[in-house]
Amino acid sequence: MSETTTRTFIVSRTLGRGGFGEVYQAEMTSPSGLVSTVAVKVLHTGLDPRSQAIRRLKDEGRILSMLRHPAIVAVHDLAVLDGRVALVTEFVEGADLPECTTGSEPMPLGAVLEAIAGVAGALHAAHEARDPSGAPLGLLHRDVKPGNIRIGRHGQVKLLDFGIATASNLAREANTQTNALIGSFPYMAPERFRKGLPVGPASDFYSLGCTLFEAIAGHRLFPAEDMAEIFAGKASESASTAVIEAGLAPLDVPDAVKSLVRDLVAFDASERPTGPEVLARLEDLASDVGGQRLGRWARERSWSDAPPDDDPGPLSGRTLLDGDASPLPVVVLEVPAEPAAASEPSAPAPKRGWGRVVGGVAVVGLGVAAVVGLLAVGGLAIGWVVTSGDTGPTTVQPVAPDGPEPDGPEPDGPEPDGPEPDGPEPDGPEPDGPGPEPAAPDPKPAGLTVLDPAPGVAPGAGVASADCGDSEALEARASTGVLTSGDRACLGRLVRDGSGRLVERRKAGRIVLIDGRKRCDAGKGCGDYEREQAYFLEELDQSDPEMMFAWATHLEATGKRTEARLWVERALERKSAWSGSTYVKRVEALYALDAKAAYAVWDASPRDERLRIEARDAAARWASYRGQLGKDTRVAMELCTSAAGSAAPCEARVHDSAASAEIVFTSVPAGAEVLVDGAGIGNTPVKAPLSFGSHEVVVRASGVSGTRTIEVGTGKPTRWTWTAEGDDWKGAL
Repeated sequence: MSETTTRTFIVSRTLGRGGFGEVYQAEMTSPSGLVSTVAVKVLHTGLDPRSQAIRRLKDEGRILSMLRHPAIVAVHDLAVLDGRVALVTEFVEGADLPECTTGSEPMPLGAVLEAIAGVAGALHAAHEARDPSGAPLGLLHRDVKPGNIRIGRHGQVKLLDFGIATASNLAREANTQTNALIGSFPYMAPERFRKGLPVGPASDFYSLGCTLFEAIAGHRLFPAEDMAEIFAGKASESASTAVIEAGLAPLDVPDAVKSLVRDLVAFDASERPTGPEVLARLEDLASDVGGQRLGRWARERSWSDAPPDDDPGPLSGRTLLDGDASPLPVVVLEVPAEPAAASEPSAPAPKRGWGRVVGGVAVVGLGVAAVVGLLAVGGLAIGWVVTSGDTGPTTVQPVAPDGPEPDGPEPDGPEPDGPEPDGPEPDGPEPDGPGPEPAAPDPKPAGLTVLDPAPGVAPGAGVASADCGDSEALEARASTGVLTSGDRACLGRLVRDGSGRLVERRKAGRIVLIDGRKRCDAGKGCGDYEREQAYFLEELDQSDPEMMFAWATHLEATGKRTEARLWVERALERKSAWSGSTYVKRVEALYALDAKAAYAVWDASPRDERLRIEARDAAARWASYRGQLGKDTRVAMELCTSAAGSAAPCEARVHDSAASAEIVFTSVPAGAEVLVDGAGIGNTPVKAPLSFGSHEVVVRASGVSGTRTIEVGTGKPTRWTWTAEGDDWKGAL
């Protein structure tokens, strides 16, 4: 038996990184000595303990703990590792669905149907789930997509990531609404885009239909990269039907499979099949199609070994105790005092602020106080303390700490309970670059004053009324990176004051980020900037392309190029927010950043064919855009030529005219090689930007080839399907 009284985590490698944390593979040893391999989703340090990110993680853990299904990933517990909130779940050794349906050993159709059936069963179980009292939870997943489906080495199927799920009959901590536009747009049901329409289980099954199509076809059903195009394809039944039928037409699968996809993605939610119907049809189709079963395919597949941790997170390679290291803050919230009797003097305003707690805490100088909320996680506590009466400064003292108080800035302030808006409110220009690195905090005595007021603000004053000064003067100082620590502290409180107007919180956040970016560029440290930028994108504005551009620029500069490319993609999806010369400059800069990042990623792994093609195509997009602007394309062409191996494939994609269009090629059977003007562009289905005018297209499959001259231009077909039998070509707009 182990002598430790808490769990130990040996973190082996990073599985993924995102804007608000990382996911690790780790070996968890329980106090009894039992060892198990787990996945650990860990949030970044410095997050407000009442932020939406932490709330969603806790909600995900609560929801998963109530679900019991073999295709739903099991949750172990919440933990605190190195002072960071973490969700511990089972680890499924294998690969995500897209990796299993592509490559040299793609999953056969019968196995695909079997895997999707497992997900359908998981969704139905989630939709029908009940709480311990027997009341229905009213649960919706809201983010069903190929990347959230895991296939295990023994044929297991797991539906992942309930982080943005809604449960209409379960009290959630995160502020999220059933039809809030949060999730992955290409897989969202039409009703999710329209206010007032009911959203139910049928929406999840719509996403499952898009996922099934993609697993079979190898590309998205709604392939547009621009959000406006995705919305247009789902705005009406006629537009939706046109996209769906164009996608289904070239598929070489039984009509019954096409019929199921068609029914799952029906525009009218009431016409989609129910969970039991979907599951039954998938199981029957898998049996009818036959072929290799999922379990056997998985056992015989050549699974690659765990890749090296090329992008290790801060916890990689470390051994941690649950609840060890940096403490979490105690949040002190303002609650109105009970009104005094008419004959008595009114009570002074309550105080609020921040403190810290390690294990147990002693709260002194509170007067009349009550702990109104306490979350115990891994030996640490997050508590909410209400104070009334005026007994002097409120302080919090650690009791018998195990070590010295950790260095680092005090949290900026609590985020009160008000609901978070579901969508953005753009309110003016955005800084040209990413943002903040506060100055080192002042030393604190053993008894910590809970609230550090801004200059000129009385202790205990409400955050919303704190006057941080003239915004124009603050922004001017921020532009040279000379905000004082008092300025940054005051602005930080405004940013996190959920009772304040969102437009004011965003304005304060932008000033903090301008200053932080300047301090980061000056070599004064980027840690706080990175935290504030991530907070801004998560909590205040999820659709500001200027912020995404700034963040992508910073990530690329710090070597996080793969993550930078994701933010480039998100910024380009929202490029319509720009106009005029700003549009031209930003789009060109994003294409340049993407091309350089893609090339650097490939250059680090030159034998990876997928990365080579991505580098070639990214450079070609940059060169093409510069060509449209009449600018020199030499630098972009050099990157493209280096990745392609010769200039011809790049010249076939880049032109001097200002007009081009994305052309999609599919074939029956799929996987045919496509050459345009003598240069290979990949295997079907494949998309390529072509200049207006004539192009010679050659398609080859199974020893058969077809040749056709196509015209690219306004009103000309943008989707071409070649059928080997009969050398048949069909074009569609």
